[in-house]
Amino acid sequence: MTTSSAIAQWVEENLRVPPSHLQRISKRYDRIDLMIQSKKLMEAVLESIPVGIEVVDANGTVVYINRCFETLSGINRHTRLGKNIFNTNPTGILAQALKSQTGIHDVLTFARESKVGAIGNASAIFSDGKLIGAITALREVSEVIHLARKYAQVIYTPPKLPEQEVPKYNFSDIIGSCRETAETVRLAKKVATSDATVLLEGENGTGKELFAHSIHAGSSRFNKPFLRINCAAIPENLLESELFGYEHGAFTGASKSKAGIFELANEGSLFLDEIGDMSLLLQSKLLRVLQEHEIRRLGGSKTISVDVRIIAATNRDLKQMVVKGAFREDLYYRLNVFSLRIPALRERIDDIEALSHHFIAKHNLRSKKHIEGIETEALDAFYHHRWPGNVRELESVIEYAIIATDNHMIGVNDIKAKIPISQAPKCQTALLTIDEMERRMIERALELFGDSMDGKKQAAAALGISVATLYNKLRKNRLDA
Repeated sequence: MTTSSAIAQWVEENLRVPPSHLQRISKRYDRIDLMIQSKKLMEAVLESIPVGIEVVDANGTVVYINRCFETLSGINRHTRLGKNIFNTNPTGILAQALKSQTGIHDVLTFARESKVGAIGNASAIFSDGKLIGAITALREVSEVIHLARKYAQVIYTPPKLPEQEVPKYNFSDIIGSCRETAETVRLAKKVATSDATVLLEGENGTGKELFAHSIHAGSSRFNKPFLRINCAAIPENLLESELFGYEHGAFTGASKSKAGIFELANEGSLFLDEIGDMSLLLQSKLLRVLQEHEIRRLGGSKTISVDVRIIAATNRDLKQMVVKGAFREDLYYRLNVFSLRIPALRERIDDIEALSHHFIAKHNLRSKKHIEGIETEALDAFYHHRWPGNVRELESVIEYAIIATDNHMIGVNDIKAKIPISQAPKCQTALLTIDEMERRMIERALELFGDSMDGKKQAAAALGISVATLYNKLRKNRLDA
């Protein structure tokens, strides 16, 4: 039953209103129903688009801010809503557009709170010839540049280049604004502008490929080939021919010559995923390419010069592999010119909410559903989960929940099949002793940083205590075994 029919029924039963009046009331509330539904639809649309939106009414009062605007500007929308734009940002393009009742286009602006450059457009809004407000739309500068580069690729890139040679992502696709994420992105943007070899280290599912694509998209090679090969997915005897190519007759079945991935990636970037799984023999051949900038096809005698920027990634500890003799030390230092450690999701829990909303919007479109968000208890369960599969696991849980739920919000019941839910009563945390709280914090820090010497130093720094104090507390809590 709609709002209007429910109201109409109550009026008929309780107020004895004549039927003709009742029809007029019902029509009026039908219009209200339609307005409410239209408002919800509009807000859902504005929340899902990758453009920062801020709207003010005719007096300049902020009436709407979407999540993307909040991320780009660094302004908490809940503190901004209801404020007057002429007080908060009187010289901004939104205030200018409202005051002049015109449109302002392609203005470069800089958000002090988030330290992000953006391209802004603003326009006054009219209804039936009457001014009713104004709207501004922001896009991150790097995203606009990326779109321009994609346009340049359409114009200048030869049509023979395969589709996989175009990077799928750029830095604006990296979701999250916590300190760890922001610092990793900052460093990645810096190295992107150079030609240095990059080593991406991190657990499975942290987004190493996303960073690899973004680094290429942000480099001077953006309109050149970008190719990826998974060193763990291809058998050793095939991997060599994939990397370096082969000549006709080099082996049984080689009926014609074939260029390897290094040749195809010439002047561009090559992403070597799972580099830690490459055999020692191939490691030596890769080292030669990095040193001499030339390759030789299997069965060939001619050397071929190549200009390829290497971006390598691994979920393994290459330093330990070097110690054990499983990875060449000279290759390690060639690859480790600029290393980036991609933080695990449990180290960037402040990003979980933003990532969850991003995946909800993404899978709403795929599943043709309209999930509005995630309930507090479910989000709390996300915060307490260790996420061994990292961001990839989070997306999997969100996708499952969207398919499974019959509600408008993802709740605990929708995710309990995928991640463990604590059954402890909510008041239990308040009843913990100080010693127990201290013990749990130390355990949590050691989980994050490890119990090696370096791990304990990092744990002590994160807890705000000295290493000596940490060791004393470990002995006190019998955690030093």
